[in-house]
Amino acid sequence: MKKINFFAIIFISNAFVFNVFAKSNNSWNDIDQDSIQVSKPIEYIDSYNKYSMINAKLKVKLVDYGNIEKNKKNIRYTLKNYGVEVFNNLSVYRVFKSTAALKSEVDFNLLYSDRDIFAFRIRKNSTIDYVEFPYKNYSVETYVYDIKSNNYVLIDVLNSDSNTVEGKTDLLQGDQFTFNTKTGNYTYLANIKYAGKNKIGIFKVNLNKKLKCLSSTLGCGNIGFQTAELISKN
Repeated sequence: MKKINFFAIIFISNAFVFNVFAKSNNSWNDIDQDSIQVSKPIEYIDSYNKYSMINAKLKVKLVDYGNIEKNKKNIRYTLKNYGVEVFNNLSVYRVFKSTAALKSEVDFNLLYSDRDIFAFRIRKNSTIDYVEFPYKNYSVETYVYDIKSNNYVLIDVLNSDSNTVEGKTDLLQGDQFTFNTKTGNYTYLANIKYAGKNKIGIFKVNLNKKLKCLSSTLGCGNIGFQTAELISKN
């Protein structure tokens, strides 16, 4: 099996600590233990739900919520239900909840953290084989999370479909999230290899200190604040 890559990390400012020792319970208050997967994993996953510790009161994880059985036009198929949760000052917030085809590779990368925000990227590579004409999908989303307000900005970086399972999609070739101390602005920068053009393009987003979009390669119209869902509070 291919192992999910949760912790390929570019960490720019603060120190980062994580642990990979499985325990028998699923407490957010125990940074030394992994959460328990709620159902059979996607076929490529042999390790799931590891905590990423940003500081003593803040951590984030990719979560497996189990499988969902679907029936559309008499075609039965199964999707994996997953999302991201944040433990922030004794409360747990869900940033998002989504689905992926069982034949998928999903990775989580923590890109940046400071006292005000942290940024992470979700990359998904899926084979959609439960339709009449199967194809591949490659998508990249970057989230910028405001620690104090529990609001976040979603940046849709890439969403590319192939014509067939063997067809090519656009691909992320590398990305980074930085803070400019002179301007007080954040910048997300990604290199994208476009399949049709066979060349590398640059995707760039500039945010101010309050995470308002200042400029974007695709425009600021689809970049805005959303609020994480409070799911438990101690």
